[in-house]
Amino acid sequence: MLDEQHYLCQYCKYDGIVKQGKTVDHIVPIEASPNEKADISNLAVICHSCHTLKTIWEQQTYGTGKARELKHITAIRNIQTINRLMKKEHD
Repeated sequence: MLDEQHYLCQYCKYDGIVKQGKTVDHIVPIEASPNEKADISNLAVICHSCHTLKTIWEQQTYGTGKARELKHITAIRNIQTINRLMKKEHD
């Protein structure tokens, strides 16, 4: 996955930013969609700063994380939409 996406953060890309990413992230978190854990279409390269924002957004949106109650919502699979939402909530 890293090679296929040239080690570039797929979230920064939608802001017109070219930034190296070293982490492969599940677009829809495993907790919210366990059946997509091994689905390569559910993976994207992400940089550290976007990963931090996305983790916070996932906790608020999906209820993921330790000692949280998982929310049953429709999964968002579009990276551009997730990017906009996670950065909007951070502002």
